[in-house]
Amino acid sequence: MKQQETVAGQPKDIDLGYPASATPYFNGTSDQIDIPYAADINPTSFTVEMSVQFQGGRGYRAILTSVSGSASLGRRGYVFCVNAAQQWQFWLGSGQIGIPWVILTGSKAKEDIWTHLAGTYDSLSQTMAFYINGRAVGQYTGIQFKPNDRHPLHVGAGATEAGASSCFFHGSITKVRIWAKALSPVEIQTLAIERSPKTAEPTSPTSTPPLEVKQPEVPITSLTPTPLPQVKQPEVPITSLTPTPLSQVKQPEVPITLLTPTPPLEAKQPEVPTTPPTPTPPLEVKQPEVPVKPPVTTPPESFFEESPTKEPEKSLQPVLMFDGQDDYVEIPYSPTLDFAQAQDFAIEVWLKPDPMEESKSKTIFDINVLEKWVGTPFPYAIRYSSKNGRLYASRYDDEKKNPAVSCLEPINDQQFHHVAFVKQSSQLYLYVDGVEVASANDTTIGTTQNNSPLYLSRGAVGGGRHFFKGQMAEFRIWNSARSQVEIQADMSRRLVGNEPGLVGYWPLNEGNGDTVSDKTKNANHGQITGATWKQVEVPIDKKVLPLRLSVELSNFYTYAFLLTPATVLELPKGISDRVLFISHAGVSALVEPEVSLESLQNDDERLIQAVLSHDQVICELFRQTTILPLRFGTSFASKESLLTHLESHAEKYLEKLRQLNGKAEYILKFIPRIDEPVITPESGGRQYFLAKKQRYQTQQDFQIAQTAEWENAVHLITQIYKSAIVVQPQGEEARIYLLVSCQDEPLLAEQFLAWQKACSRWELQLGLALPPYHFI
Repeated sequence: MKQQETVAGQPKDIDLGYPASATPYFNGTSDQIDIPYAADINPTSFTVEMSVQFQGGRGYRAILTSVSGSASLGRRGYVFCVNAAQQWQFWLGSGQIGIPWVILTGSKAKEDIWTHLAGTYDSLSQTMAFYINGRAVGQYTGIQFKPNDRHPLHVGAGATEAGASSCFFHGSITKVRIWAKALSPVEIQTLAIERSPKTAEPTSPTSTPPLEVKQPEVPITSLTPTPLPQVKQPEVPITSLTPTPLSQVKQPEVPITLLTPTPPLEAKQPEVPTTPPTPTPPLEVKQPEVPVKPPVTTPPESFFEESPTKEPEKSLQPVLMFDGQDDYVEIPYSPTLDFAQAQDFAIEVWLKPDPMEESKSKTIFDINVLEKWVGTPFPYAIRYSSKNGRLYASRYDDEKKNPAVSCLEPINDQQFHHVAFVKQSSQLYLYVDGVEVASANDTTIGTTQNNSPLYLSRGAVGGGRHFFKGQMAEFRIWNSARSQVEIQADMSRRLVGNEPGLVGYWPLNEGNGDTVSDKTKNANHGQITGATWKQVEVPIDKKVLPLRLSVELSNFYTYAFLLTPATVLELPKGISDRVLFISHAGVSALVEPEVSLESLQNDDERLIQAVLSHDQVICELFRQTTILPLRFGTSFASKESLLTHLESHAEKYLEKLRQLNGKAEYILKFIPRIDEPVITPESGGRQYFLAKKQRYQTQQDFQIAQTAEWENAVHLITQIYKSAIVVQPQGEEARIYLLVSCQDEPLLAEQFLAWQKACSRWELQLGLALPPYHFI
């Protein structure tokens, strides 16, 4: 184990890396490395990265575990693993009783392929993030974390203390590093590229224990290695004038002389000058410094307390089986399912393809999963390849434009996979198991509508029918785009049928009969031909999602206005539930239905959490696009009243968004220094009074000079930033709110240093980039 101590504020870099010539191989039944507990490798803020080559296995497989506590005492530490569905996961424990693990789930682990994994946690912003091959696959903000405080770090095994399961990993793990800070996405991406293992095969001995391979740099002679010589790692410079951007809700205030800007929560969010027809008056409430409660995410406790090969309990549920010969479902034509060229949509279905003979079709993607086509233009189709087991989704217009997206990896592994085909504005997206696998421009320009029925498992009349062989479940059609966050949130849960935007919902779980029911109000029920029912294990919760029990929604709590998104945005959880967009005339409102402001006012704890959630949603959205943030408590009684408001204010909002595009608010604080001349105790009589008079005069001179510095700084700054908002000194500080292009942040940092030098009687602090609260 190589370890670099903290030097001059640099982050600790703990390296468990092994050279490629002797990459450790773990046999999945008994191999592990235990690193003795040390506080240095369990920091409160961290980045853990590694390169992993997974070679399969049933049940949960632990890659890295640094864990203490228990379900009854509260989980502490972190876990990297492959779950029973063979997906990469990153777990975090809060140490709180009754609070389960918080889990971020990534893509399916590919066997025999080197993959770079990284997990980060920033204690200041309480943000955890998970990266696969340098790409962020998930993030939560407002998460509390407590590090492991006693147990070893296990490489290749689970938390084996107190009789818990080992969940031994099968494959290779190398280049494990632990940083005592949360690295930025750019830094993670750079590490993923630089530290990717070569294609050399890992060492895999037969009779000798695998981990006794001689290492050129890190000798390992037992499963509990002794401390190794310290090796100095390259220092990471931190004196750049360009601070690393973070997605943060709140940071403590640190003097800018360290170039660590801070976003103040105490800056009130001004109300957008609007006159909504029926909005509820905003609640006047100060944002207190209270941590946001972590989302309730409950992993199977079997990871720690049961057999490593025991899979999570699954229940048998009915699914529809197709024989690949002549089985299909026909859903009659309906205009609600026939989307025009510009209409956004999302198509979702669970699939389990069965092995089948390669068809004689010359088309690679020859098997029809679903399509709406009679040899004419069509709005959407999803197909499968009998040749390589891959998926393909497309649409086609009367100008012979045929944009498509396809995944590179096959899904012919005899497992259920969730598939989502999404159109949002001018882009098409394909998701498999909740992870984006492909995207392309939607090049259609003509009509895509037709009068065809919608088919499952077969093609159009008169064309190649190419029937699908396998199982299907939980088929959904939305008349709006869905983000990756929304897809992941709902893919493994049953719906009600009245969710906003849901225009077709066939659970395919009737279990008998020759009809599949559409649970939406459109009632486009399908007719089964040949297909049969079977009880199988499906990765879908039997429980119906308890969301929006009434079709007519009300109380639209509104967070912000923005341009109608042209790309998919990742939306965080709102105050109580998921947020969504309501759009009109090019402007979208980010809203959360069914939020009762009256109930919040009557519950102080919920009110505090709501305020923090409000700020969290706005900051997360601002990180992705330009917005007009609204004040806490802005609400519209109905969708109709919100649309009326958007219609009457769209032009004004569009102009303001144009002015704010690419810009952020920065808060420059002036904190007065205090001059306290010292009167020596020996002074007495006349000398004492003369000393007091001199001290008073010195203080007066200091305050005059201090005021002059402030006035000169205001003059200089407002000449550069014409829109600056100046708040005169009141009590302990003065403020200047600046609207600055994000591209000019390095220049702002340089200017700040000059301002600080010119204002020696003030301590200056510069905040992080914030939504433009004071400039809307």
